Amino acid sequence: RVRPPAGTVSVTGLRWSAGRLRLGLAWTRLPARTALTAVAYERPLPGGAWTQPAALALFEDASGSGARRIAAPAPRVCRPTAVRVDVFLDGARVLTRRGPGVAPTC
Repeated sequence: RVRPPAGTVSVTGLRWSAGRLRLGLAWTRLPARTALTAVAYERPLPGGAWTQPAALALFEDASGSGARRIAAPAPRVCRPTAVRVDVFLDGARVLTRRGPGVAPTC
């Protein structure tokens, strides 16, 4: 098991709105060149599998304190009923957050 570096990361926003998945992250006290990875998922139908479109991943080196917001198009015939993000620091998963989607259209 990989141990995460010192510091913290939090999800400041996670939602699906107007055909886009929106994600906010904030971090504090990360050592220099910490690999920060966030992978967002959607659940298109009740009971269906989580899916991860390629545009919904963030890979960057982070250090100190900072924040980042991303919004990726996620047009679907059936809208997601739930969203989720997994966040990793230097390859170690440090948190998973889930958020609401919208009422499905199919």
